Amino acid sequence: MRTGLPSVFSRRLPYAAWGIFLALTACTASTQNPETVALTQNSETMSTEISLPDHTPAKGIEEVFMGLPAEYVTPPGLDEASLSEGQRLAMLAGSPGNASAPKLIVKDATNGFLSYGMQTSAGNWLVEVTYFLNSAGQKLVAVNHVWKGAVWYSHALYFLAQHESMWMDRREGVVPALDASRFWTGAGTMKLFSFAPQTPDHPVANARVLFQLPRKGKNLLVLPPQTADGNLPGFEGELVLQWKDGAFGTENSVLDRYLGLPGNWLKVSESKSESFLAIPKEKDTPSNRMRVVVQNHALEGQIRLGSHPDVLVYEGYVDLAWMDHLEGRPSPLLVVSSTCGVGDCGFGLHFLEMADGKWVDVTGQVFGGISLAGVNAAYEKLPQDNKLETKLTEGQLVWTLDAAAGRIRVAPSLDAYEADEPPVLVDYAWDGKKFVAK
Repeated sequence: MRTGLPSVFSRRLPYAAWGIFLALTACTASTQNPETVALTQNSETMSTEISLPDHTPAKGIEEVFMGLPAEYVTPPGLDEASLSEGQRLAMLAGSPGNASAPKLIVKDATNGFLSYGMQTSAGNWLVEVTYFLNSAGQKLVAVNHVWKGAVWYSHALYFLAQHESMWMDRREGVVPALDASRFWTGAGTMKLFSFAPQTPDHPVANARVLFQLPRKGKNLLVLPPQTADGNLPGFEGELVLQWKDGAFGTENSVLDRYLGLPGNWLKVSESKSESFLAIPKEKDTPSNRMRVVVQNHALEGQIRLGSHPDVLVYEGYVDLAWMDHLEGRPSPLLVVSSTCGVGDCGFGLHFLEMADGKWVDVTGQVFGGISLAGVNAAYEKLPQDNKLETKLTEGQLVWTLDAAAGRIRVAPSLDAYEADEPPVLVDYAWDGKKFVAK
């Protein structure tokens, strides 16, 4: 086992101590093994320790693990039979099995966490399993597959919700989209991402980060690609994502703004059939709001909301962007945009600013409105076979927000232009005072 690891890495012992598993592949993971006992005790030093009184669902971690489909608990490329019911039971009991059988590393019933490893000829897999509950008691089961070859990174991360007898991956609405470029500091910056060889041990090409599920607490630790000695050269930093009643974000992120936004900006009304998100006013709670987050780009300052998963009455979506870097504005702007994608919505685009503790509509100050003449002039230049014979209305436009770049783009809706990616008709950029068409 390696010694002398950098302190920033050694405190994340579940990864640093992987060498224990490699050295003990012929041993069991029972608590009688002194090194396994040390691993269990020392992993209490994880940096994300926070009291979590609601971290224990009706089912314990073993029962949760046994109930998951094999496709989610089997590392990519391995035979799902290796994580059959019998193999899982043997692993949980500490049976050594053969060389290809999963080996238990940590089983912490109190905190609802387990991890196990599997060997291959090219490298090894570490799999972590835990669960999260929101205030409504809805449970998400997290499964993290970490590849540990010459370079270590998360190959797959699932956040699974059970609906009746079906398991569905909700990661896109739960974890912000990010890749290893966030931590890249090497010369040439993004060029390596374009030209690096496409091999499993080249995370720059894969642009994958290393997630660490919490054994205790609610926070998700994100690291750049690792080696046994720490960060892969050229990568620096770490990121802690905070659990916010159903999704992960950062402090004072767009998620916070969304949860505190008055319902009228989301068209939450007495009738759920009139609400864009199909949430009636009496059920407009943080838990229900988090359930309609379908794309979580909180790190880039924006999220996308869709229909309530139990009542799919609305075919469109609402985008929120938190633009806090615009020169010339005294405070950040929250941009609220909605579109149907199919048909006429007529909701449009709004710019909000916090003043004296209240959200104020400042759309007229920062956005001069859309010129339908300019939009249709661009629309008329598109190939005739893909578009309508009539001119576009505002309700047939799709607004795309880019919070990081401070851009707002307009494209035809799907019923107005048939294409996998409808072309941008107008691109608005911040000029220091307002958004203007480019």
